[in-house]
Amino acid sequence: MWLKKTDVVCITGGASGLGAELAREFSSRGCAVAVIDIIRPALADLVPTVRYLSADVRDLDAMTACAGTIADELGTVTVLINNAAVRRPWTPILYEDVADMQCVLDVNLMGVLLTTKLFLTGMTLRERGTIVFVSSALSMQSPAGLATYGASKAGLVGIYESITGEFSANEHIKTLLVCPGQLDTEMFGDITTPSRLIAPVVNKTALAKRIVLRVEKGGEGFLYTPFYVHFLPVMRIVPYTISRRLRKLSGMDDVHPGQRTRDYT
Repeated sequence: MWLKKTDVVCITGGASGLGAELAREFSSRGCAVAVIDIIRPALADLVPTVRYLSADVRDLDAMTACAGTIADELGTVTVLINNAAVRRPWTPILYEDVADMQCVLDVNLMGVLLTTKLFLTGMTLRERGTIVFVSSALSMQSPAGLATYGASKAGLVGIYESITGEFSANEHIKTLLVCPGQLDTEMFGDITTPSRLIAPVVNKTALAKRIVLRVEKGGEGFLYTPFYVHFLPVMRIVPYTISRRLRKLSGMDDVHPGQRTRDYT
């Protein structure tokens, strides 16, 4: 097994949702775990053995201070989970607030770049590290009304690809890209998937176990779930008329009851 009890795990956005489940799973394996989040965990999500730190991933000074605290108290971070993300209201681009757009891009992209840069130094010096990028199925096919969020998750794939390329000759640094469909978390609790049969909601606890198992075994590459996510890249290589028809059949552009995708008056 690649993962050892001496490993130090840092999870951004780990106070709730998938991040909280990841903190619980890594902690149960005996690793030292630190969570960096702008919010404090609810009592149900609190893991007694986890070190919680408060910071905004967009704030370089605050994140640098957190990195220093983790190094002093727990040691060098050898597993980084880039999980922190935000989503703003489901809104057609003509109505989307610019401040909301900037927030999503700053947290979901710049936050990942800053965090990765901060912790990579220690990993390279120690010659041991795994970086997990939690993206989304929406990085491959983004529904109407969610342009900024979809763009941020697509950008995260680009970050993963570039960093993987940088360390392709270094067997000590591993990278893993996670692209789940809709999770049973608060972020997308306001929508219903078009088909629970084809696109079932992903259980956050089950996904956390799968991610930790991949890290535990030293796994790299991609983790797509549920099964339909594996076929989303095909939508970009088939003729446009087919791709457009598939989008319509999927119902992905009409999943949110409050969106006004065709009302531009």
